[in-house]
Amino acid sequence: PYKDTKETQRMREVLRSYNELLRRSHIDCSHLDEPYVLKSDGARININQRDKFVCRIFNNSSFQQGGRFYGGWWQRISSQHRPHIKINGLRTLEVDYSNLHAVLLYARKGIHYSADIGDDAYELSLLDIEDRKLSRVVAKAMLLVAINVKDEKGAIKAARNKITQEKKEDPDLVPDDMKFTDKLLKKVLDQIRKKHPLIEDMLLSGAGIDLQYIDSQITEKIIEHFTSLDVPVLPIHDSYVIPSEYVEDLRIAMHTAFGQLTQ
Repeated sequence: PYKDTKETQRMREVLRSYNELLRRSHIDCSHLDEPYVLKSDGARININQRDKFVCRIFNNSSFQQGGRFYGGWWQRISSQHRPHIKINGLRTLEVDYSNLHAVLLYARKGIHYSADIGDDAYELSLLDIEDRKLSRVVAKAMLLVAINVKDEKGAIKAARNKITQEKKEDPDLVPDDMKFTDKLLKKVLDQIRKKHPLIEDMLLSGAGIDLQYIDSQITEKIIEHFTSLDVPVLPIHDSYVIPSEYVEDLRIAMHTAFGQLTQ
């Protein structure tokens, strides 16, 4: 329960206008023979005009934690299907923020990651993992969970679960004989600490829920901008799907929104 304020009313109006635009829009996957996608565990994700509306979910009884947009079926399908999304019959493209949560952590320290550091936040030279793509997947999984949990044991467990899920989505990514032991994942976490000493104090801090609030505010600004233009943009937390003719407009809106929320 909460009391309405001008801010909750404003947020609700953004949602109402956006969902009304989604209601008037036809959002589909053009490559499917049947109107659903099967997940690796056999679960069915229906692709229809009902499961396309969104809400915002906040956490811990606070309007300053969480706040991401949830609900659209496009958020639940894998990346291999998303290039086939069409909006009102138009082809779409997906644009994402690179290293978003790592970049937001650096921004909290007054550091512009792209300008001052510039490399891939998830790029690690892991002696135990020779495949470069797999190494990046493992490093990314560990960094993201390390932002969200508060202890090393929890980070290792969560990272292992995340990698297992990645393998389900892409069976060729992880060799069947490769084991992600506590020892291996501890090495990954230690290398992340060495790679990012300036934000090491924010690892294992539970800061992720606060970062989600920032990225939800960024998404709200992008949604509000394109809703005013009557152009549906589909959020996937740190990336957005939009009709291809608006991609450059989206890049500008993403850059503007990020700057406004990190100044």
